[in-house]
Amino acid sequence: MPDDGLKLSNLALNQMYEAAVKVCAGHENSPWVALRSDLGDRRDLTARFGLNQLGAVLQAVTTYFETSEVKPGLNTRDALRQHGLRYLAWRYRVDKENLFDKLPSTQWIGSLDPEGFDHYIEGQRIFRKQIALLKNPRAASIGWATRMSTKALTRTPARSIAR
Repeated sequence: MPDDGLKLSNLALNQMYEAAVKVCAGHENSPWVALRSDLGDRRDLTARFGLNQLGAVLQAVTTYFETSEVKPGLNTRDALRQHGLRYLAWRYRVDKENLFDKLPSTQWIGSLDPEGFDHYIEGQRIFRKQIALLKNPRAASIGWATRMSTKALTRTPARSIAR
């Protein structure tokens, strides 16, 4: 089974856990199991919460924000736009250099879930097609107009077309 320790979601999971434990501090009975305890070890919580690699995840996130040149404090829409542009630039570079098949995430999903792998590969195929359309805007607009008119005809009731 692939190692889940480097999942970005582990950072948020651990932050939520720490906040929940802090809220219960001083209570007579806390419902939270200490992650690093005998019970936590028996339940394999260190691995399940990605504790062994949490420092690496936090460092990767910190490095990204320090080097991304996205200004802190943007509203959500502008922050998503800025980070999205950086993601698309990265995806474009990965695609252009034919590195998609070599990505750890591609290897991981291929070993874990064959159906998910097919979905992942389909996403890459669509991305390549969209990039090709961007390189030829005229073809993209013609294709869009054709698809839209076809959709309009297929969604229009037959009796209104006959009129």
